[in-house]
Amino acid sequence: MGDYVASPGSIRMGVQLPSIRPTAMWAKAWFVDYDSGSNGNVVANDPGTPLKTLTGALSAAARGDVIYLRPRPYSGTDPQGILDNAVVPVAKGGIAIIGTGVQLRNPFDMQVKGAAAGAILTVRAPMVTIENICFNRGSGTIAHIKAESSSTDATKRGWGLNVFNCHFRNSNALAGAGGAIFLDNVWHVEINGCVFIACATGINATATVDSIHDVNILNCQFLSAASTAGDTAADIDCHVYMNVLSRGVLIDNCRFCGPVPTGLASAVRSRYMDLTGCLVGMVSNCFFNDTSLTFGAAGSGAFIPTTVGIVNCYQEGANNASPLVRT
Repeated sequence: MGDYVASPGSIRMGVQLPSIRPTAMWAKAWFVDYDSGSNGNVVANDPGTPLKTLTGALSAAARGDVIYLRPRPYSGTDPQGILDNAVVPVAKGGIAIIGTGVQLRNPFDMQVKGAAAGAILTVRAPMVTIENICFNRGSGTIAHIKAESSSTDATKRGWGLNVFNCHFRNSNALAGAGGAIFLDNVWHVEINGCVFIACATGINATATVDSIHDVNILNCQFLSAASTAGDTAADIDCHVYMNVLSRGVLIDNCRFCGPVPTGLASAVRSRYMDLTGCLVGMVSNCFFNDTSLTFGAAGSGAFIPTTVGIVNCYQEGANNASPLVRT
């Protein structure tokens, strides 16, 4: 039947193909294997010739390419992680970074850890997708994923971020100072199907230069750290912190499975969430595992201004699930 990819301008089944190379219309794939790869392997579309680090793959990749990360073997009880502090520069928008392997719902096997202090992954390019990865580091980390955008800095255009089916563990930044996902002036964000465990701040949106619009947090779980004494919230400050000028915020179908955060030393909020800067938004279909909390502009469970709706949300009551009522 001939070559799989026909040459430009050739005839196939009586039709002349356009004189544009088909490869120009498709993304290249790059593969990362921390144990057997080498950053000297600048070979696209070949899983048998992988690069070693995410930084190496980002250097080789072009706008719109796809990077696949291979899990490392287990050592003891946890899988080993890829050590890196990678940056997606502004020129490489549309890149997708995807963990491979047996992911199921929580991709704990595919871990990325910081090799130094600072964000594990910094996103400065638009329309980046991150999927099926566990970010795990507890010390010296301002963020697991930090997305940066600014109307005054042309090197930072991290809007349009998509984070799907990722697992975040042990982020130690307090509310306002960072978080597992740290959105710095970033618009148009979707965080979907993610799990946050023992993160002092799960999601933090800040606006140092610009306002923030269109942030969707969907189908996520926010957990405290499990211990022999049961689930504890002593390591949590605020699961969702958006004390910034923002519009179009949607938090839907999320589970806050532990008790209300009690906060760390120098804690900022000690609440499930703080949305006091949100001008327009909705918290809907969410469940909170605590009793007798209040939700509103001065709530003990969450700061939610009257400009943000509360619809079909529940917490555990004396006998059954009790609908949240704004206070």
